[in-house]
Amino acid sequence: MNDRGKASRRIEPPAWPAQIPALTSLRFVAAMLVVLLHYRERMGMDWLAESALFTRGYLAVDFFFVLSGFVLAHVYLDRLRGGRYSHISFVERRLARIWPLHVATLAVVLAIYGAMTLAGFTPNNPDRYRLELLPANLFMLHAWGFHEEQSFNYPSWSVSAEWFAYLLFPLFAGIALRLWRRPLALVALALVALVALDFATRSLGGWPLTRMTDYFGIWRIVPEFLLGVATWRLGLSLSLGRAAALVMWLAIAALVALVALGLSDLWLVPLFAVIIFTAADATRHGGMGLGPLEKRRFVYLGDVSYAVYMVHVPIYTLWFNGWVVLLGADTAARLALPIWALSLPLVVAGAMIAHHLVELPGKRWLLRLAPLTRLEAWLEKRFPGIAGDRS
Repeated sequence: MNDRGKASRRIEPPAWPAQIPALTSLRFVAAMLVVLLHYRERMGMDWLAESALFTRGYLAVDFFFVLSGFVLAHVYLDRLRGGRYSHISFVERRLARIWPLHVATLAVVLAIYGAMTLAGFTPNNPDRYRLELLPANLFMLHAWGFHEEQSFNYPSWSVSAEWFAYLLFPLFAGIALRLWRRPLALVALALVALVALDFATRSLGGWPLTRMTDYFGIWRIVPEFLLGVATWRLGLSLSLGRAAALVMWLAIAALVALVALGLSDLWLVPLFAVIIFTAADATRHGGMGLGPLEKRRFVYLGDVSYAVYMVHVPIYTLWFNGWVVLLGADTAARLALPIWALSLPLVVAGAMIAHHLVELPGKRWLLRLAPLTRLEAWLEKRFPGIAGDRS
């Protein structure tokens, strides 16, 4: 073997591990930041609630989008490269992952709204519950530009954006394969797309990209999902070795500091990619330095993070309004801090229940039903080869 071959072998990083528990743990942290964002006004401590560390919790959604691109590339990109990928099967599995709990929480929000109306209460933002907004919500299309306003279980706009990215996964994968031998170019393309779309949304709609939600929130996920895919691909050619965990904690500290200092959202998104990359990189070097992110209990909380995200708004409505009805507005205001503090473990407990009683059973049910797989088999029978080689 010549010197060039030896050098190539020396710098080749280890393969990504099949499981990366630290990324699951980080999902819980991000979900709780969204909860803190939406619950902050109930703290009774305006000076803290209005600090950047609370008010910019919406950036956790951008973290989710980058992480989603990374994880789906990790699970499916090699299958696609090897000709073992079925898009219908992929979409069905992603639908089973997100839709049952989405529909269940949508139904709960409708029930709460109906009960409040019958009891003579006027909900905040009553236009959010107009029935003409329901079809787009039901089919996870409410971030596609059909309506401008937030509606029903309003954080679920990001689920709609994720659904958009899932449907277009072959496009993201195709871009990655096109630039497979130039991973830095792929990362650069994602960052250029991030800046370009931010410029476009500011110019056309007056909103930065990271504040796009129900009204064309799908554009927010496009460059961030691609950045996640690019980050995963870069990791096949680059590793920080034992320094990865240290870099991750430094990147987290830098993120907190830059958020507090008010740095523009756009320049924080690449830090999410750094955190995800280094957490995964540290995992393939034994997880040294990752601390609680590797602990089973914290990983379990990451498993229920989707439920945390989906149930926290209906719990907010019932919990805080319930105390106002029970104690009166003045007494509830005096007890604002303990009521708020109790709401956080309540959200986690509610998420655990929803995870085990709705999310997981709903996923199993939809996978057993397998409507898209059956459609794929029907198409394959009548049009041989249409589904591709899945061997």
